[in-house]
Amino acid sequence: MRAYMNLDEFVSNYLTNLSSQLDASNTYLTIFAAVLGAVLGIVLSLLVGWFGGKLKTLSYNRIVRQQLIGLTEDNLMRCRANIGVLNNELLRLRGIDGKMTLSGIAALIDYPTQLLHLPASFRSSELFLLRMQISALNAHHAQLINVVHLRESLSIEIRKAPVGQQEWEIVGLRQEYNRHLKTKYLEIIEFTQALQDYLSIGAWKRFLMNFIPTRKFRKMRDSQAAIPTQNNNASNSTPQQGTEPN
Repeated sequence: MRAYMNLDEFVSNYLTNLSSQLDASNTYLTIFAAVLGAVLGIVLSLLVGWFGGKLKTLSYNRIVRQQLIGLTEDNLMRCRANIGVLNNELLRLRGIDGKMTLSGIAALIDYPTQLLHLPASFRSSELFLLRMQISALNAHHAQLINVVHLRESLSIEIRKAPVGQQEWEIVGLRQEYNRHLKTKYLEIIEFTQALQDYLSIGAWKRFLMNFIPTRKFRKMRDSQAAIPTQNNNASNSTPQQGTEPN
């Protein structure tokens, strides 16, 4: 009888311990599943947020490119219109009874560099190329402001000058300004079209160009900038006719 009670007690204790272990294991599994679910939820939230941020950045970059392309089209149209005005006046002022054109020179629109920053976010290589081209074009625009102002002031001087040698000297000076402005507008058209072509390249080509280190573009820029300096030094060192080299 005592042995039966010991066996019954042993089985009861065994089942109790087994039940406790099962309950404990279910609790641990529940805790582990909850922690794993929380970690996965955080990771997925971060991935979704990162992917959504990338899509927003790409969208902002595309909008900036479209705005810059719109500005290039406006400036190209203004440059061509200004060249037409200058050609017209170059022809009209050739004759003895030459007359100045009444059409004015349209000012070019500068490219705002703040468009390249927040909320847009370009890769370093693309940002460098865009800033380099935009800064160069804005510098060309700034150079024209004073020249256009001087050209317009000559129209008053021509009307005030007496008929004769003085008038023709002022007219000749205005024609020089016209030719100079025409050359500058042709250069700006070339640079503006280059910027427009770069803004219009395909996504795959732009993706590959972003892997080119920025220092390579800097070296290319510096080497191109050094060419005019070398040419100027060579021309200055060349002996002129009637002079002897030192």
